[in-house]
Amino acid sequence: MLVVVTGTPGVGKTAASSLLAEKLGGVYIDINKFALENDLVVDYDEHRKTFVVDVDALRQKLSEEVGGLLRKHSVVVAESHLAQHVVKGFEVRVVFVLRRCPLELVEVLRGRGYSEEKVWENVEAELLDVCLVEALEAFGRNILYEIDCTDRSPEDVASEMVIAVRRGVFGRLRVVDWVTCLEQKGVLDQVLSRLAKA
Repeated sequence: MLVVVTGTPGVGKTAASSLLAEKLGGVYIDINKFALENDLVVDYDEHRKTFVVDVDALRQKLSEEVGGLLRKHSVVVAESHLAQHVVKGFEVRVVFVLRRCPLELVEVLRGRGYSEEKVWENVEAELLDVCLVEALEAFGRNILYEIDCTDRSPEDVASEMVIAVRRGVFGRLRVVDWVTCLEQKGVLDQVLSRLAKA
């Protein structure tokens, strides 16, 4: 069984995914780390302070790796904000799309030392449902399961994921509406103004 976890950087994918693999008795693969370890990085964007990977090469190498892991293990959990672009050729059981309130996301990313430009680039992606839309396009809605991770521990998120996998309950979308949420908190104009400057 292949489980995919995606979402904007900072939503909590890594911690929840590794716990999910452990709870399901499977193995976890961090796709970003896999790309670095296999020399699939083709450039470093100084302006954005991020690595640029060869997506086609990553897709091919990852396919080989996942195929090998699935022959040895009953469950493989593959995680990255790039997952919807590189996990191909396998029957995916479920795709979890993790979400986090943009206000909380700002603090998480600043805590990681992201530049302000990169922080707001990711906040914009979260507001615009980028990972969700990409996952829908790549996998279809029937196997997607969206989770709001705001104010939740990785353990709590992983436990919800385990229940979803075991019950086979997928197709859970439109869990969050960040525009309405920010509007209700009275900060939508402030956030949009900040995004316009980024």
